[in-house]
Amino acid sequence: MKFFLKPNVFATIALTTLVSAAQASFVGDATWFNTGLGSCGFNNVDSDFVVALNSAQAAGNAHCGQLIRVQFQATTILVQVVDTCPGCGVNGIDLSPGAFQALAPLDVGRIQVTWDFV
Repeated sequence: MKFFLKPNVFATIALTTLVSAAQASFVGDATWFNTGLGSCGFNNVDSDFVVALNSAQAAGNAHCGQLIRVQFQATTILVQVVDTCPGCGVNGIDLSPGAFQALAPLDVGRIQVTWDFV
């Protein structure tokens, strides 16, 4: 006995997997860093709302230019992926000073945030 799946079944499975991955939220520590030329090739200033992803989730710069939504307490911001943070832990992100200050004072240094890809 042989089983055959129609091509649209594979497309549906792939699309469902893609949508599920896109809707995933992550909880991790957010720190801040002084910007400049990042691993994505973008040159930014500290007032830009940009982010460096931890090495695992940066996936070899696969998310360069993509927006992520970051939430801390009652505040939500959008930031653009421009760099990699080798020192960030699992689900950790490194925000520009401008972005971090939109969530908490810089002297706090580290906050736990929820974030996802937009």
